[in-house]
Amino acid sequence: ITIPVLDELSGQMATRFSAHQQLAMKVLYLIPTVFVQDSSLAMDNIRSLAVEYVGDLPAGHDMRSVDAELRHWSLLLQELDPDALPNTLLESLSFVSGKLIPCLIRLLELGCTWPVTSCSAERSISGLRRLKTSLRSTITQERLSS
Repeated sequence: ITIPVLDELSGQMATRFSAHQQLAMKVLYLIPTVFVQDSSLAMDNIRSLAVEYVGDLPAGHDMRSVDAELRHWSLLLQELDPDALPNTLLESLSFVSGKLIPCLIRLLELGCTWPVTSCSAERSISGLRRLKTSLRSTITQERLSS
């Protein structure tokens, strides 16, 4: 019984989250409190994010710049008190202002501008509900009998 349930859960997760959404979630590893929990995993995820968005990095920067900034970021975060680290992308963006890590700042800016969710499904359901209400209120005896 457990294996079919896990298979179904895995299938549902794969359909719920597209590859682009999974990639976009990697920006969360830039949050200092997440980064310090497992810095090697965080660095790998941030590198794969940077590879995808290398065209959005500041002019003159490439993956070597990202690697150097990640090493600098890791050393910087190790020196700080873990309780004083930011917990959100927006707090992290404010935290890094003035630091010499333009590629990571750009990735944080991208992460702060991506929409959290899409409301298109909710809007279409709401529109359908208005249509149904209109149709129900105009039901006549002739339409009911046919």
